[in-house]
Amino acid sequence: MMSNKSDPRIMIELLATRFPRTFFVDGSRRQPLKIGIFADLAAAELTVSSTQLRTALRVYTNSPGYLSAMCEGEARIGLDGQPAGRVSEEESKHARRKLAVLEARWGAPEALPEDAVSEPASPTVGRLGLQDLKRAWQQRQAARKAAE
Repeated sequence: MMSNKSDPRIMIELLATRFPRTFFVDGSRRQPLKIGIFADLAAAELTVSSTQLRTALRVYTNSPGYLSAMCEGEARIGLDGQPAGRVSEEESKHARRKLAVLEARWGAPEALPEDAVSEPASPTVGRLGLQDLKRAWQQRQAARKAAE
């Protein structure tokens, strides 16, 4: 079983707290990150291992919300929340392929579980239950309707 310290969801919450204009727990708010952001995070003297940081970034950048945000021409953001480059056509296509694989595995986009839950994970959370996934789906639906 994964310890709380190495749980990528907890790491993402920590990153969202430390860099609130760059990292978001809610997958629907995620934006493309600056290329090389790992080096910036390493220089920020966080009290986590590079392995924990890489794992959290992998979970974050492979989430459906992040992959959906990877549209050609979209701004990438740095730790300060400011634009730091743009998503290329090739990067956008790669993200669409990854998202298609997730959709093929999980079904409709609404059924996709966010790798980082949309609510803060409690320290005792291991895996999400059906009720957690249903609640996350309902929240995404409500957010979409509110955005329309």
